[in-house]
Amino acid sequence: MEGLSLGFLVAYAYSEGLLFKHKVILGKVLGIFLVTLLLGCAFIYWRYDDLGVMKFTIFGSIFSIFLVFALIYPNTWYGILLRNKILRWIGTISYSLYLFHYAILGLAYHFNGKNGIGIHSYNDIAITLFAFAAALGFSWGIYKLLEQPMVQFGKRWKY
Repeated sequence: MEGLSLGFLVAYAYSEGLLFKHKVILGKVLGIFLVTLLLGCAFIYWRYDDLGVMKFTIFGSIFSIFLVFALIYPNTWYGILLRNKILRWIGTISYSLYLFHYAILGLAYHFNGKNGIGIHSYNDIAITLFAFAAALGFSWGIYKLLEQPMVQFGKRWKY
């Protein structure tokens, strides 16, 4: 939930122009916060071998900061990297990929006579790469055949 909330806040700040209006101070404050957060994570993980219940909030915060940096500094290597066509395509199919990748990976291992998922041999690497390619293809198909038509259908309604 915190990841969705942080994503909403970033999207709202971007759409209202707040990110660019306060670009200089925002970059400095978020940079300091990011370094502090990463050092804090390193210490907690070093001390307790786990980030506990805070991990999702921490990861959501870190990824939100990275997103803000990509938006306010679009001409840096980081901003350019995130505009890469392949990464944008994966972002387009990411929801289907998120939903189905583990099932496809499990099926790939199962049909190759494996009892569990894990890389223990070159054969397991091949199975995993095949499952990755299959998950990309399946997710693209779901996007084209299901998600895209449903979004177009939804755009017909006024609310």
